[in-house]
Amino acid sequence: MMQHTPIPWVMHPFSAKYKNEGFCINATDEDATRIADVTNHYYVPSEANAHFIVQACNAHDDLLAVLKVMVFTRAIREHLEETDPMALEQARAAIAKAEGK
Repeated sequence: MMQHTPIPWVMHPFSAKYKNEGFCINATDEDATRIADVTNHYYVPSEANAHFIVQACNAHDDLLAVLKVMVFTRAIREHLEETDPMALEQARAAIAKAEGK
């Protein structure tokens, strides 16, 4: 699997001559690598979409790590197996999805 640009990412408003106004998503590395542009099209809320992308990407690794601890910690796993076995399967499926499996 290819590596993505390191997080955290940030968003900034932009306006360009031949583009609609919107937000760009940049890495916080030395070069401020540009990740994506999220522009206003047909009343789509570019600020909300850009914020959601940045928030989700920046939280991804931490959320995945916590979910793995929950699945692989014996006491929590046994509790889930007893109380809500579907929750454990859903957690495993979410891990696989996040890891691109």
